[in-house]
Amino acid sequence: MPTVGVEFAKVSYTLPRSADGQTRRVLLRDISLELEAGTTTALLGRSGSGKTTLLRMVNGLVTPTSGEVLVAGKATPDYDTVALRRGIGYVIQETGLFPHLTVERNAGMALELAGRSKQEIAARVRKVLALAGLEYEEFRARYP
Repeated sequence: MPTVGVEFAKVSYTLPRSADGQTRRVLLRDISLELEAGTTTALLGRSGSGKTTLLRMVNGLVTPTSGEVLVAGKATPDYDTVALRRGIGYVIQETGLFPHLTVERNAGMALELAGRSKQEIAARVRKVLALAGLEYEEFRARYP
């Protein structure tokens, strides 16, 4: 039986009213979706359709107007925000790499910030590059 990693339970999000009193814009309405743990999922849709807003709810950057987001069966507000964010990774639409750092430093940045050892970081970077189909010795010193 699959384990739910992330669940959106009747999630809606409405933008706050603007200073000039304009009508509030509904970005998401009653989204219910279960994402199986350990899987890769892509959200596709037109620009402005709410993809980024939905993803930002997973790590608590955006709070739903109604409904709830659960990670591993636990509502996101019940998590320590820092621990929740450190345990989640997602690829954003815009560039998310540091152009002045090597591929190796970019790939190991999260572990470096978490205070992991150089040996652990190096081993994980090798694995990550292999998963991406990049030969470690060929790509590690390149810049994005």
